Amino acid sequence: MARPQKYAEGEAPYSLTIRIPRELYEEAKRYVSMRLPMTLSELITDGLRLRLKTPADPRDIILSDDNTVMHELQEMIQTAVQAEIGKLHTFMGSAVDALTRAPVPESPAEPMPERAYDDNEGEGTTQEASQPTAETPAESTTKQTGIPPYDTTRYYLGKLCPSGHDYHGTGQSLLRRHNQRCQECERLGKRAAYAAKRQTTA
Repeated sequence: MARPQKYAEGEAPYSLTIRIPRELYEEAKRYVSMRLPMTLSELITDGLRLRLKTPADPRDIILSDDNTVMHELQEMIQTAVQAEIGKLHTFMGSAVDALTRAPVPESPAEPMPERAYDDNEGEGTTQEASQPTAETPAESTTKQTGIPPYDTTRYYLGKLCPSGHDYHGTGQSLLRRHNQRCQECERLGKRAAYAAKRQTTA
């Protein structure tokens, strides 16, 4: 058990018993717990001193001739403002320091679009590689419009090729699924290559 504190003659404090609302008591306890080692007695003492030094009615400050009260009130307000500014400065400094130390995420590289080359148009000509994953409307109507059937697992009707090979009046070219090239262009290309080979060997 702690020994009672000894005071000089005439300096011993008075012990008081006061009644306050329970809600005010709980709020005072929370305030003291956040500002240790402050005690509840110190909080009540500070409140009494502030109350006694500060007029209850703001109009009393204007009408009062006691400049000491005004000066002390200004000092208290200035001290409180400076303390809050110091806290804000410390918080902002910590936040800026954390942001400067955080690694900058690298942006992912944009994927290059796939392009297919057309042998009949030369090296500089390309076609967009947009292989469909489902049957196109032109394919689903081949039987109804009388278009000659074709293997839909290997071919599909797509954009008209640069050579203008129109597949039986559909306004589209028959393209291979694995390379998106015109089937008629490939057929004519192979025929020309075979004829050139025969002329070379003859």
